[in-house]
Amino acid sequence: MSLKRITTPEGDVYFIDSVSGQRVKTKMDVIKTAADSNTVPLVGTVSEKILNPDEEQIETLKKTKKWFAIAQNNNGEKIVYQVETFRDEMEKNILEGIHSANNQVDIYTKNDKGEWTKVSSTITQFSRSHFKLGVLYRPVWSHAVSGLKWGALIGVVIKLFDTFLLLLKVEEGMAFLFLIAIGVCFIPRVGIGLMVVISLILSRLSKVNFFFMALAGALIGAIIGCLPGMAAGGIIGLVRRDNLPKAKDAEPEENHIVIKSVILPLIFGLLIIWFYIFVFNPWLIEALS
Repeated sequence: MSLKRITTPEGDVYFIDSVSGQRVKTKMDVIKTAADSNTVPLVGTVSEKILNPDEEQIETLKKTKKWFAIAQNNNGEKIVYQVETFRDEMEKNILEGIHSANNQVDIYTKNDKGEWTKVSSTITQFSRSHFKLGVLYRPVWSHAVSGLKWGALIGVVIKLFDTFLLLLKVEEGMAFLFLIAIGVCFIPRVGIGLMVVISLILSRLSKVNFFFMALAGALIGAIIGCLPGMAAGGIIGLVRRDNLPKAKDAEPEENHIVIKSVILPLIFGLLIIWFYIFVFNPWLIEALS
């Protein structure tokens, strides 16, 4: 159904079906009917909540969204969460006890070809992919995983910057070409073919494969940074966990959470850094020389 909004001189609002030309209920009538039936139909704005969606409403969401989730609450009702607001709304509902850990969640996702996929999980499984929700159930581990990601990212940035400075000392032109190679990687939806072509051009200009250099640097930086970042995140989680809000049915994290999220990542992270500084780096310098 395609609706056309009409506003009268008196300020009243109603909708016309552009196909049949018939008048549809006003927005206020829709909300009033929803309040009476405990079901709120979709009328087009993010802020309006949808309960117990029927097939027509799901199809409408598929036409206007690229992602949405439908979660069952403790009363057996189904709540629609949209990508713009789902973290805040689901966090609020979990804290208020509207959702429990084992409530089912159906996640609908549209790919680049316009095809929809549906994946079912539980509230706790779904929360693991979203930090704001994960800390409601597993605060220490959620901080550790977040720290791992941030550590890898920071490690990549530091290593690429270090490589750029080294090239700058050797030849300013090479450093500039290295920046171009990195910049191409950040162009949205750039094809692999284009990256290969630019890589070949840069290689012919300088006799150096800057894409390989950038990828190798990024990989090394991620490996070096991820585990120390995880340990730092775990420590932050330990410090904050008693002051963080928790789900009503959240269970205590396992006794060995400190070992898994702090001690082991710290030990192995330091070993990797030692290996890089005292073994890999000297070998690389000797090989290049």
